[in-house]
Amino acid sequence: MSVLPSPLTGWLVDRYGRTPIAAASGLTLLAAGIKSPPPRRLPRLGWNLGLVSGTAMITDAVPLATRAKNQGMADVSIAIAGATGASAPASSSPPPATPSSPSPAASSLL
Repeated sequence: MSVLPSPLTGWLVDRYGRTPIAAASGLTLLAAGIKSPPPRRLPRLGWNLGLVSGTAMITDAVPLATRAKNQGMADVSIAIAGATGASAPASSSPPPATPSSPSPAASSLL
């Protein structure tokens, strides 16, 4: 669930422009990446701002005759990228560290 409802984000995109809201999305996602752990709503806000402003950019850039097809392809691409990104950290993270055995000097103290 988004932090901002998409109609409100759409209003912001119409009011302030596609590029400024897309830039705000990038800054929001950058802030979420720098902050560890990120606040739960920050990545959602960045995603919502980027998705709505990017969708508006796509609809502005393509002719009316192919707009629905292009938007559908963009939506499928976003879904595939999201699924790939969600599965990537699990498959590329290193195995958990195993506890090492105590050194001989430490065991003699016990």
